[in-house]
Amino acid sequence: MKKLWGNAFAHQPTKQVLDYCAGFDAKPFPALDSLLLPCEIEVNIAHAQMLCERGILTSLELKQITLALQQAQKLAAENKFPLSGFEDMHSALEAYLSKKTKAALKLHSGRSRNDLVATTTRLYLMKKAKHFVASLETLVAALEKTAS
Repeated sequence: MKKLWGNAFAHQPTKQVLDYCAGFDAKPFPALDSLLLPCEIEVNIAHAQMLCERGILTSLELKQITLALQQAQKLAAENKFPLSGFEDMHSALEAYLSKKTKAALKLHSGRSRNDLVATTTRLYLMKKAKHFVASLETLVAALEKTAS
């Protein structure tokens, strides 16, 4: 598979460098990208809906992309979405979607990779913050009960 940055190096980076860039930087833990992948999929669904509202995607294309993203979401939930062999989860998801529908090529319209990364990361952190606050509230309640 040709890498996005394939012409940037005189020699192929080592497997360790490729693994690190693909999110496998905290071995033996799973790829960190696998934690972000569900949020990435949500962001792509919302972006596809906006593209359809703006007339860039047809309703049929939106349906095809959404179905493919929902299938990817199911695979991600089962830890079966293929991340290895790709530069990162963005490349893996793009390859997956491109195999499912040609309409996936339009999903890049109106945003950059940096926009996608920032939005995905923000969504992930918002979800984690909500979970943290809920856990903290449970802890405070337990401490209050113990103190009484």
